[in-house]
Amino acid sequence: MAGAQYNAGDKVHVQRRKLREQREQKQSADDIRAVMATEEGRRFVHGILINCGCFQSAAHHGDAAAVRFQDFKLGQQEAGFQLQAAVEQAAPVAADLMFAEARQRQRRKQADMEAEETPAATDNEGQGDG
Repeated sequence: MAGAQYNAGDKVHVQRRKLREQREQKQSADDIRAVMATEEGRRFVHGILINCGCFQSAAHHGDAAAVRFQDFKLGQQEAGFQLQAAVEQAAPVAADLMFAEARQRQRRKQADMEAEETPAATDNEGQGDG
């Protein structure tokens, strides 16, 4: 079929294209599962979702520049939402684990920040009155 044009009326052409698309979809799902099989992969995918703005509003009000920025942010979000949907479809258990790990990292980060803001009791030792 090399060089032949696709003919939607030809059952052989239609069947070959359908099989090729199924192979490509399976390969994509296998790739997602491979990435999501590691903590590093899940952290990477979650970072992409954050960078795409999946967890925040893209709505902005104002002048034409704000509207253009909103359009840009909406495009970013759409890409992120497509990735999230693909991950949740191909690897739903790993997707749940990714979000649980992200919550755990956020809690640790918050605790670390609070610990940095709270002076340790040992900081004032040895600085008595005399």
